[in-house]
Order: sequence, then C-alpha cells, then structure tokens
Amino acid sequence: MLTRSRKVFGAFLATGATAVLTATLVSATPTTASAAAPTEIATIPADRLTVSAQDTVVFAGATGFAHRRQGVAGVQWTGYATGATRAAPALDGVPAAELHPGGGDHVAVYGTDPGGTLQVGTPGDATLTSHQVPAGFTVKGVGADGTRAIIYAQGATAPPVTEILDLTDGSTQPVEGVPAGGYVTASTGTPIQVDGEHDALVPYVAARGGAVEYLLLDLSTDTATPIDGLQAQSTFRVTPTEIAWRTAVAGSPAIAVLTPQQIRAGDPTPTVYPIVVDSSYDWALAGDHVVAAAHIGPDGKTTGSVVDIPFDGSGPGTLLDSYASTPVQAADGSVLVTGGPDAGHAAVHRFTPGADGALSDATVLTLPPVPQANAGLAMAHGNLRHVESNPTVSGGTDLHLYNHGIAPDTDPTAAPYGRVDGGTLVPAAVRCSSGRQCVRTLDGNAYGLTYLSTDTAGHTTIRENVDPYHASTSTDLAVTGVRLVDVSGGWVLVESTATGEQYAVRSGYSDPVTVGSVTGAALWNATLWRSTGAGTITQYRLASTGVTKLGSVQTGDSCRPDEVQAAQHWLYWSCAGAAAGVYDLTTGASFTVPDGPALLGDGYLVLRTADSLQLVDVHTDAAAPPVKLAALASTTYPDDRGIDWTVDRYSGDIAYVTSDDSVHVLASGVPASPLQATSESSGSGIYPHQGGTSDWNASVSMNHPIAGWRFTITRVATGQVVHSATGGPTRVGAHQTWDGKLADGSYAPNGQYRWQFDAMVDGTATPVPGGGSVVTMVCGTSLYRDYSCLGSGAVLAVNKSDDDRASWWVGNGDGKLHNEGGYTETWPLGTTSRTYTMLIPFGDLNGDGYNDLLVRNGTGDVGGYLGTGDAAFDRSTAGHVTIGPGYGGFTAIVSTGDLNNDGIDDLVVRNGAGVLYFKAGTGASQFKPGVRFTSGWNKYVKLIGAGDLDGDGCGDLLAVDGDGVMWFYRGTKDGRFATKVRVEAGWAKYNTIIGVGDITGDAVPDLIARDSAGTIWRYDGSGHATWSVKHQIATGWSKYALF
Repeated sequence: MLTRSRKVFGAFLATGATAVLTATLVSATPTTASAAAPTEIATIPADRLTVSAQDTVVFAGATGFAHRRQGVAGVQWTGYATGATRAAPALDGVPAAELHPGGGDHVAVYGTDPGGTLQVGTPGDATLTSHQVPAGFTVKGVGADGTRAIIYAQGATAPPVTEILDLTDGSTQPVEGVPAGGYVTASTGTPIQVDGEHDALVPYVAARGGAVEYLLLDLSTDTATPIDGLQAQSTFRVTPTEIAWRTAVAGSPAIAVLTPQQIRAGDPTPTVYPIVVDSSYDWALAGDHVVAAAHIGPDGKTTGSVVDIPFDGSGPGTLLDSYASTPVQAADGSVLVTGGPDAGHAAVHRFTPGADGALSDATVLTLPPVPQANAGLAMAHGNLRHVESNPTVSGGTDLHLYNHGIAPDTDPTAAPYGRVDGGTLVPAAVRCSSGRQCVRTLDGNAYGLTYLSTDTAGHTTIRENVDPYHASTSTDLAVTGVRLVDVSGGWVLVESTATGEQYAVRSGYSDPVTVGSVTGAALWNATLWRSTGAGTITQYRLASTGVTKLGSVQTGDSCRPDEVQAAQHWLYWSCAGAAAGVYDLTTGASFTVPDGPALLGDGYLVLRTADSLQLVDVHTDAAAPPVKLAALASTTYPDDRGIDWTVDRYSGDIAYVTSDDSVHVLASGVPASPLQATSESSGSGIYPHQGGTSDWNASVSMNHPIAGWRFTITRVATGQVVHSATGGPTRVGAHQTWDGKLADGSYAPNGQYRWQFDAMVDGTATPVPGGGSVVTMVCGTSLYRDYSCLGSGAVLAVNKSDDDRASWWVGNGDGKLHNEGGYTETWPLGTTSRTYTMLIPFGDLNGDGYNDLLVRNGTGDVGGYLGTGDAAFDRSTAGHVTIGPGYGGFTAIVSTGDLNNDGIDDLVVRNGAGVLYFKAGTGASQFKPGVRFTSGWNKYVKLIGAGDLDGDGCGDLLAVDGDGVMWFYRGTKDGRFATKVRVEAGWAKYNTIIGVGDITGDAVPDLIARDSAGTIWRYDGSGHATWSVKHQIATGWSKYALF
C-alpha cells in the first residue's frame, strides 16, 4: 500500500501561503500501514484583489464631493478639508444623467422633459427641496448656491424663451442684456454651462438662423454680457475664474482662455496657450493649469498617466501614473481625479493651484482594496481553487478565481493549475443558491475549474477556466435547470430538472451523451457510476458515442441511493438521509458509515456536523470512529460542500474556509490507494513518410501527485531505450513527445516500441499501471527485407503453376510467414525480354525510405520497382526506374545491405568466371561501376544475402559450397569481406536458402530454407552469424519460386 509522505520539496512555497507546503505525495509502504493523525499542511490567507476599490465622483462641490464607492451601498459625501465621509441618501437612486451641479455644494436634479419638478439641495441633506418648473419650460442650469435656475421654452413658431427662476420664491425674470432681436438657444450641441458660483455661459443667436454666439450670464443679477467673436465650441470648460476651450495654432493643439473680468470689461480677446495633448484626452482647469488624461475606453481600461500642463509652457509633468477616472471639474475651480502610483494604490486626489503657481496635490479620500468574501472552494490533484465574490462599481457582483498549489510541481502555473490570479468568472455564472453570491464549482477536469452559466433563455453552458493566460473551454447545452453533478478527467456530468435526464459531456465536444434519468451518480475518469435500483450501483464506460454497461455492485442495503460519489477505488452512497455506506471496488467489501453531508476522499470520508468537520477513516474496509478535523461554524447555505469546505479525491487533502476568509488545508493521514494512471497518446503509430509532423505524443494523468517521473521508449525487439526523459514533482502527470528519431538524428528502425511512465517513489522509478502502451514505428528506418514497414522480413513467392502469380509472405514476430492478401502481382519467369530471370528484394534504391525490388529480364536488363511501404509491387502502378543492361552474364546478383558504411544498400555480383564484384549503391536509383573483389567463387552453389548477421552494422554474405557447407563472409565496411568462417555443413539438402530478415521479433535476421519436399524450415539468427536448431514453419511450397 502507499502512504502519503510529509516530505518538504526544497523551498517550494505556494504564493500567498503562510507556511512551506508539505507535499501530499505517495511512497511505498507495507499494506498494513495504519493511518496517521490529520495535520494542517497549509494556511492560505484571504485572497484579495490587487486593485483598490473604484470610486466614481458624481459631483464635485466647493467644500466636498459626492461619490459612489465599489462595495459601499449608496452615494457618499466626503469633505475636502477633513476627509470625513457620510452617507448622502438624498442622491441614492438618482440617475447620473439627471444629476447636475447647482453652484457651490448644491446639486440639482432634473430631466429633459418640460414642466415637472426640479430638486435642489446639498448632498448632506436628508432630502432635496422640490420646486415646480413652469409649464412648457425645461431646466437648463442651476447656480448661485442653488437659488437660481435657467429655464427654457422652445416655441413652435416664435423664438424660444429663456427666463431665470428664483428658487427662493418661485418668481421668474427675463434675461437682461441679450442684444435686440437675439434670443437664447440651448440645443444639445450647444448646452448652457454653469460655473461653480453664479456665472453661466449661455449660447444665443442674434437672429433666427444666425450663427451661435455666447453670453456670460450673471445669475446674481440676471444680466448677460455678450462675448464678441466667441463661436460655438464643444470643449468649453467653465470655472469661477476662467472660460477655456480647445483650439489650434498652426495646426498644433492649444487652449484659449478668457476670464469673466475680461468679458465684462469689453475685452473678449482670449489668451492662447500651446498644449501637448490632443482631442483624445479629457481635461479640466485648475487655475493656470490643464489637468489631462487619455479617454477611458469602452472596456474601462486606461492608458498613460494623468498630466499637468501649465500655461507657462513649463510642462507637462506627471501627476498620477495610474488613474481610474478622468479629471472632474469642481465648483471651486479645483480638479478631482481617482488614481495613484498603480491600480493597487488608488485614492481620490484634489489638485489646486498653489501660492507658487504649481499645482498642489491633496489626497481627499484613500481607497481600500476591493472587499471580497468566500464564494466557493474546490480542490483536486493537490491544487486548490478559491472563488471570492466582490462588488462591482455598477452595483453587481463579480466572482473571482484564485489558484493555489498545495502539492509541488515543476511548472506550478501551467494548465490545468493556473496562476494565482485566476481572473473573473463570467457574470452569468450560476449561483449556488438563490440570492446568494456563491458558485458551485468542481475540479478534477483536465481543462480547469468547472462551473455553469446560463443565458437569458436559461440555457446552460459548461465552462472550464484556468486563468486569463490560458484558453478556456465551454460547451453549450440546449436545456435548462441544469445542476453540476461531477467532473473527472475530460468528462463532466450534469443533470436537468427540466428534462429529468443526466448528461455526460466530454469537455470541448458539443454533443452531450444522455446517460439516463436523474439519479445518484459519479465519475472517475471515463467511468460512470449510477444508482440503478434498490441497493444497486452500475458501472458504465463513457465514450463520445454513448455509454457501455460494464457491471454492477451491491451496496448491501435495500434502499436506492440518491447520492453516489467515487474516489480512487472507493464508492460512497447515501439514501436521502436514511442510510449511507462505502464500497471497496478492490476487495468487494461493503459497509455502512454515518449519514449526513459528506465528501468521499481516498480511503476516508469527511462529514459536516452542525459545528465541525469530522473524518471517518474507511481504508481498512470498516468505518473508524469519527475524528474531529476542525471547528466550523454552522452554515446558512442549504449545502455548504464546495462552498465552505471540500476534499481532494486525488491528493488526500481536505480544505475549509474560516470566518476570516482564510483557507486551511489538512492532510488526512490515511494511506493512499496504489498508484494508477490514465493515459492518452496521439496514436498507435508514427508515420514519418506520410507528410506533416511525425511527432508522437503521450499524456499521463496520475491518481496522486508524485515526487518525480521518468518516461522511456524502448524498442521491443531489443530492449534498447531509444528515448527517455525525467521530470520533477507533478500534481497531475506529464506529457512527452517523440519525433521518432534516435540520438544521431536518424529515424528509429521500423517495429514496435513500448513507452512507459514511471513514478519516482522514495527515489525509485516505479512503473505505473495504466501509464504505458505500445507504439509502432511505420516506415521509419526500414530493416532488411522489411517491405511492410513494420520491422519484419518478407519473402516473394511466385506460383509457377498459377500463371506466375506472386504473393508476399511476411513475418510478424512469431517466427512464421503470413500471407493475408492473396496474390498481389504477377512475375512471368523466363528468358525473354518480357519475362524475368531474377527478382532481387533490395533495400532503399532511391532514398525515399522504402525498400524496393530489383528485377532482371531475360535479355539481361536490370530495373527497379519502387516500394511504397506495402508488401506489393503491381507492375502496372508501381514506380519503375531503369538501371541498365549488361547483367545477363552474372550468375548471382545478391543484395547484402550496406557494405561500405555510407548508409546506402549495395550489391555484389558474380560473373560466369567466378569473379565477385562489389557494386555500391548511390541512393539515386543507380549503382557505381563494379569493383573486383576476388575470383574463385564458382565453387559456391548458392550466394545468400542476409543483412547484418553479426550486429556490427555492416551487411554480410553467406555462401554454400558443393559439399553443402555454409560459409560466413563478414562485411568490413569498405566494400569487401573478411576471411570466410565455416558455419556448418548439411545445407545441400535445400534447393532454396533465403536470408528473410527478422521474422522472430528479436531484430536479428533469420534464414529460411526449402527442402525437396517443399517444406520450409526456419533458422533463427543469433546476432553472431550462427543459427539455431531448425524449426518447420510451412509445407507444400514446392510450387513456388522463392526470392
């Protein structure tokens, strides 16, 4: 059995944790291991956003400002001098479009419809004072400390009428000073603008249809002064001391400024100051300074900083590096901006001109971090997910994900773990309970934390999130009333109250699989467990195409479980509070456990009581007495599993949230289940010659976090390790790719390879069940006579009694020859130009990686048919190359493999005089001129090419003399052979001997020989140019000409 060790892996420390986290890993221990006491292994302080609460200034008065702060209900009022803040209930619920300055600290509330009510007061008032607006008039501005209102009536045919409404007694007076024949206009594009005291900038026209000009209206006297030459602008800023607007000088941005004193003195010539910000900036005036910041985009993001642009040209200078609101003009001429050195240290700043001409910066409101509260908890594979709720600026609620590694991992922020800041869940995330700001989440899915969201029609989307830096996945379901049941591996199980059905969804796939009516159910990887009857839980295998029933287990109780949980080799069941039990899938033991809200771990159960969490150890196939894990206050949730506490089915840990929003993680101390893995690979074969990438990959998921791993790929035939990799701690598993190449860059030989994932347990590499399989190299580096690209040799048999129809007989590692496709081609044998005297199975003639076939016709011409990776050479379709004439005088043409160590297959030929020649292959469908080796080879009745017989990487040659003695000629890698070595006698009884390549699966070339009775005998190669005792493998082969 395995137990979880308490080893500390280096200096591993999860971000935000207050202690070094001891790894929840496995180590080899006797099966009699007893449970240790539960221990706390990590405390994670309350997760908090790294940004300050946002604050929106809704009105900036003379002595203070009204604002809405994120996380605080209602509007507040804060004084500039003291920073004291109080509620401003009179402004609660007032739409932003209806809230206007009223002069000094007064605000005015009015709309755009004629008549109605005007409300005026200070934000500190309990209520605002209401005033009746004369019929037909709309309010266009309020000033003079909330005592005077500019009202406006648009006539149907006559010019509009503008009057001053005295809010102290309800009387109205006309506006004095409008040039004769002129009238005030107040369209949307040219609004009336009131300063913070008693002046208003009022547009008018001298005559109907004329150009818009402006008046400066003094609300304390109801008298207007025309401003000669001032045309309509869209960028006016009006303060008690200045009127400014954006202009340009020589095409460069500038600010034009007038003072009320200039206007009333009859000198309306503005002073123009060059500035360095264009129309993409928002700005306000603070004395002889422009305070500017770039527009805030539709997504709420800001760019750049808040800058100070003095009129004297000494700027610009940076006021704030970060901001959350653009400048707001205050009634007293100061400017308010929410910002700071960064988003996490924001405050409301007030900029006023100082005595020295520089701007003074006063922090009038410090903003705390955004308040957050626990909204959900999930844990799997030694990774903790904590969801926190926080208020939004608009009054809603966001759900924010935080990821914390508990077990160590060499890449702790990779998917599916994620960075600590996991980002915000979608606004439509389904809440855990009506009216509550919490969310049901489950972890254990390969794609991250799983939760549900709904659209306006109530249709559900399954979502998996890691963090903002990893792509999320989602699956839309065309059903409503969906509840999340379980997740594991790549599967999600949900059920719908609307349809009464349960659905299994493979993450990233669009089509859910209906698995049956709603019942108790659970997942463990691709295995589904469902309660199907009284005392019965049925096992199914999940696939995208449906479910397959595998079997059932009996709980030993007559009730039908309405809740089922699965963890490792354990099942938990419960019957509506009446009974509960655990079933051990390894031993078949079934036993009862205490009933109540519970979560199943690996060999234990955690129960929720009214005031605590308790652990019940079940790893001995019996329920031990409950042990108190922690005090936990009673919950107000109908079910606080996955909200206030949770269990990790993989690591064996338990987590719960305390009243200060910190998370405590405990190790159960219960011995862990044996290591097990689930694995996926990109396929069972590697195909380098099929185009595209030939890389093969495999992913292994563990049932426990582990301290390290080793991955090996071994050639089955030889046991040679062709690829290996190691890694450190991992919570889930590992992923490996192999390009099919050896260390020298060449492709591995064709054939089977076994890949294996080993876990490091107590420093020893331990093979993990389920963490390995077989992959086949197809058409990598072809072996001798390997025509099917699978690593086995083959022989070509031409049936002389069946019109020379031919078939390939191929080995598959069992020592026999197999022909599954019947005849594949026809090779007429004879001595004419249209018939063939020799068929010579050859290696790669043209360098394309496939073994080819040489042929000699009756007139001595040699050509080549090009292989395609299949044991077939249909002359009507196979590629053909001409090698040349003049081969008719050779009594032997033998393919030996590579004789000169250049990686290209070669030939040896013997002429009628018994002279042997070496012909080097070029890899370009030709051979170099023959090089004479020695004479005297006529004494041999058979020359046999058999590939590399002694394992030195060079082709070799066998020869049988007239006495039936076989001789071995070792290739010396220079196109020659070493001195012959006697093998053995007794070969005269065979009319055909063929070096067939490897047909026994050990990567060593073998021989076959046919006797006069047509029996085929196999001689196994040893790798040392010797042969085993012969084995009969076929009979009735006399009808074949063998090549």
